[in-house]
Amino acid sequence: MQHLLLLEKQAHHSTLVNHHNNTALFIAADNNDAKMCALLFDHGARHNQPNFEGWCPVHRACALGHNDFLCALIKRRDKADHWCDVNRKTSKGLTPLMLAVVSSQSLVIDTLLWVAEANKKLVDEGSNMTALDFAKQEGNALIIDQFKIGTRVRSGGGGGGGGMKTGRERGGKVDSSVRRDLVEEEPSMLMFNAIDHGWRPVKGL
Repeated sequence: MQHLLLLEKQAHHSTLVNHHNNTALFIAADNNDAKMCALLFDHGARHNQPNFEGWCPVHRACALGHNDFLCALIKRRDKADHWCDVNRKTSKGLTPLMLAVVSSQSLVIDTLLWVAEANKKLVDEGSNMTALDFAKQEGNALIIDQFKIGTRVRSGGGGGGGGMKTGRERGGKVDSSVRRDLVEEEPSMLMFNAIDHGWRPVKGL
């Protein structure tokens, strides 16, 4: 609670950074705090302000599987009229999509691919690999299937994905004990679903 109060105080100085050059928005990404995300944007937080390693809030949210925060992040402009750059690379050349893949964050990957339309053809500057290449290197069949057009991931418990464990909870590995179904949807339906959730329509449509 004390940590959240500190963040609320920082909301009025939302572009300030700590000793790691992390903004209050970056810390909110760490905590998957979508409400704090909205508050910080109301007070001038910026989407694409990097820390010393070139990480922005979107990188942190995707690496940790914080899909609620990611959805809050991509659905609005900041006060400088900038959208979240879902293709921005860290200082090591990793995109948010690559970070989500190497951490096995299925829900975040869905959001990046089918709502934010992240560029899946970008390559890592160190190994010249795409996000899909990383998935193939790990032999992660579930995530490889997610790159197919119209494929969505949901929990076997019946919709929503609320019962799905994150990659962080599974130690970054796909837990075969958690049943999942791959669901085929028309690409146009994905766009309408995004609008229904109040998210920013892809490509400005």
